Amino acid sequence: MTNTLEYAFDQRGHRHSKFDTVDMTTLKLLIDINPLMVTMVPSKAGLWACSKCDASQYSMVIDHEAKTITAPTECPVPAEGLITSYVLEVPSGGMVVANDLRDLWGIDPRLDDHHASYNSDLGQQQTILAYAALGMAYGPVGNSSPGLYPVGAGYEIANPAYLEHEEWDGWYEGEDSENPPLATIITDLWAYCIVDLNEFNRRGGDLVEQYATVVDVDPGSYMFTHHTGEASFKHDTNDRIVYTTITKVS
Repeated sequence: MTNTLEYAFDQRGHRHSKFDTVDMTTLKLLIDINPLMVTMVPSKAGLWACSKCDASQYSMVIDHEAKTITAPTECPVPAEGLITSYVLEVPSGGMVVANDLRDLWGIDPRLDDHHASYNSDLGQQQTILAYAALGMAYGPVGNSSPGLYPVGAGYEIANPAYLEHEEWDGWYEGEDSENPPLATIITDLWAYCIVDLNEFNRRGGDLVEQYATVVDVDPGSYMFTHHTGEASFKHDTNDRIVYTTITKVS
């Protein structure tokens, strides 16, 4: 019976894996036969590009004597993750809330070679800010179909909590009858798009064609703060999930 050969994995703040050790039992045999096999370590050992910053997994420093694998750089994303904020101008007093308005707003910024992969937190932040610069609020929310809810003096893009049903053994998505969503988002895109009504009309938008809802708000500037890149954000929870908070700033 072969003992498992584990190497300690120092990710240096990256998120190449959810584990801090790497099973090198089989890979060490391959490397001993052919040192060039070291290039196979990341894919064979379940290491991927950093999901925080998109750093490559193919430049690990492997020390067979110390039985360690070390990422070559520190992750530039801070331990608390990425807080993404920007301002959307809504002079018309109408927010158009929809699943996908990218065609009306030009080329997808994710096609820019200077952006990190959209599969990373950094790449998603770069995409959000690129669209914000074009005058569109955009936020990845997964396949969650959230709603836009009035909360205090502002709004939230959120999913309600899942509550335990009292009469049958199961859970259901709790709905607050006193605070229903002002709009729901179909997330075929796994994201939402929100724009000013006048700009939507100027670009030839069609509410029916774009499956869009107009939400009346006070005209002005709105700060969007998107939370999915934060280290404390949880996608899988029965509690209320708040993807974005929206507050009027002027």
